[in-house]
Amino acid sequence: MRRPARSRQLPTFLALLQSRPSRKDSSRPVADFLRRRAKASFLVRAHRAGCMLLIWVWPTPIRLSRDLAGSGQQREEVMTDVTLRNQNSELVRRGYAAFNSGEMDTLTQIIDESCTWHTPGKSPIAGDYEGREATFGQFGRYGGETNGTFRADLLHVMASEDGRVVGVHRNTGERNGKRLDVLCCIVFDVKNGKVIDGREHFYDLYAWDAFWA
Repeated sequence: MRRPARSRQLPTFLALLQSRPSRKDSSRPVADFLRRRAKASFLVRAHRAGCMLLIWVWPTPIRLSRDLAGSGQQREEVMTDVTLRNQNSELVRRGYAAFNSGEMDTLTQIIDESCTWHTPGKSPIAGDYEGREATFGQFGRYGGETNGTFRADLLHVMASEDGRVVGVHRNTGERNGKRLDVLCCIVFDVKNGKVIDGREHFYDLYAWDAFWA
């Protein structure tokens, strides 16, 4: 049985953007028509569901639909979300840098006084910690029990419009003849420019627990 021919129609969102020349275009000089087509080449940045969609529109007359273009208020909301995500991402980057360099003043500015922290597993350092003082105590164990060799080297940062930021990093350190090298991510909840919650997740929790045992 022959398979039905695959549709060559453009996706709906591109179909909305592209329109064919009107009948009036055929009566215009060819050079003028090509010039207008060339002017129509541009990049459209559309924000949908907190993600940036980058679309290349081929040289053809363009008509942006009212729904895709959005109102001025919608564009302002999108820009506000992007700005907030950038600010929260930068906050987390500063936090990683301050943690590795031991800048407690910076960490105090970044982490809220009522912050909660969660370390999974069955090791002696696993548990839930309430308050900035208890959270800093956990950070102190990381450095104290490894003679200052513990590090969290940031690899990637991802942020959403609801105040959550995910930091993906590599944990390394040495303790009692054992060496740690595991991937980890921390899900931060950020509110009003401060971290109010942090949850650690490890790629290899068994290796993490074995290091601290």
